[in-house]
Amino acid sequence: MPPTIPEPNDLHTARHAIRANLQTSAKETRRRHSDYIIYRMFPDGTADYPMQHFAKYFEGRRELRDSAF
Repeated sequence: MPPTIPEPNDLHTARHAIRANLQTSAKETRRRHSDYIIYRMFPDGTADYPMQHFAKYFEGRRELRDSAF
């Protein structure tokens, strides 16, 4: 499943959506990886519209996978 993030502008929702869609089975691993992804995508701690727009436009494509991971 390609990485996606939800539309709402809040990190709490994005973190839970990413955590729910990761391909790992261990809860702690999903938590750690989702925190890392959120930090990489939103280093200033706010969910910004340009990154969400980029993720929506490139959903399922290599560009999103490369920027997210």
